[in-house]
Amino acid sequence: MACFDAVPIQRGKAIADPFAGVATAGVHIVKRHSSFRGIEAHPLIAELSSLKFKPVDQLDGLQKYGVHLLSAMTMADIASEHPMVLRCFDEVTLSFLAGLRDEIESEPTHPYYKLARWALLATLRDTASVGVGWPYQRPGVQKNPRVKSPSSRFIMRLTHMAEDLSSMSGDVDGSVVHGDSRLAEAWANGLDGQKADGVISSPPYLNNFDYADATRLELYFLRYAKSWKEMTNTVRSSMMIATTQQTSGLSGVRLEEDLQNIKPIHSDINFIVEKLVIERKKRAKGKEYDRLVYQYFNDMSLILENMAMNVISGGKVALVIGDSAPYGVYVDTPKLIAMLASQYGFRLNNDQTLRLRGERWTGIQTRHSHTLSERLIVLTAP
Repeated sequence: MACFDAVPIQRGKAIADPFAGVATAGVHIVKRHSSFRGIEAHPLIAELSSLKFKPVDQLDGLQKYGVHLLSAMTMADIASEHPMVLRCFDEVTLSFLAGLRDEIESEPTHPYYKLARWALLATLRDTASVGVGWPYQRPGVQKNPRVKSPSSRFIMRLTHMAEDLSSMSGDVDGSVVHGDSRLAEAWANGLDGQKADGVISSPPYLNNFDYADATRLELYFLRYAKSWKEMTNTVRSSMMIATTQQTSGLSGVRLEEDLQNIKPIHSDINFIVEKLVIERKKRAKGKEYDRLVYQYFNDMSLILENMAMNVISGGKVALVIGDSAPYGVYVDTPKLIAMLASQYGFRLNNDQTLRLRGERWTGIQTRHSHTLSERLIVLTAP
């Protein structure tokens, strides 16, 4: 809650989030009678979060529509499903889920179409017969499904969605657009050409978490992507670089250009990178954290530059971000982001530790000894 205390949320004020995710912050903001404007790079997640702010007439009919879909659907031939999807379910369950998907997709103009599709997606991991607990998918690990009846789970998901949307009734002013927050165009679309009064956000941490890969099951099931390469092109392409998986397909790091974008911290970054290169070379298949660090902060610099142009003078920016220690090399990400922001005129007001991180892994002998934390940095816009 500290981030909400740091940024004034008042009626008539617009709060932006360039990493909207599923709009958890956005929902809280509109319930406090402020406006929310989000940008989300993942196309599927952007669709989900945008649904939370769209009024739906006759929500009591959502459950009835679900019953209609179940009665109209037929079991599907699953031979053409993605191999990973085939490995995640028993044949009967997958045939049912695919049949329900096809029935939903047959009515794309129905007012409940997207809600029904998301209720189905929310049913997938509950009915899988392998290890697919969020965020990791492990098709090789057999596991009893959390729920045996996909039909009852689907209806339950619709019911919960109706309840959540009902709580958003009244004066709701929120939106999320799909876009790349490194680009000025995304900010223009997300803010509709206006300036935000403040920002509350949590940028990706420099901890090699792959947000695209985490949703592979849903992407493959919906046929948004049919391969890792297609997922990279259609989903990862608009995401800021925060994992070594994203660096592998890029050409050599353009150090001169990148160093210009991260000028206030280039000596700090060079020091970190030199240590990471040494650590990577010690390993037969070392991950390119050295390249990642350059590109991560270069992307953050672009986002901060856009933020400076799209937040009113004196507006508050609250960023929740964690530090990291890839290969045991400490990276004070919050401090470095605050230093980066200074080149665009931002002033640091606060750097506060919210919680410690990674303590459950301290027993692993190969783990680094650094104490990591999640921090809140508060900036004032120029």
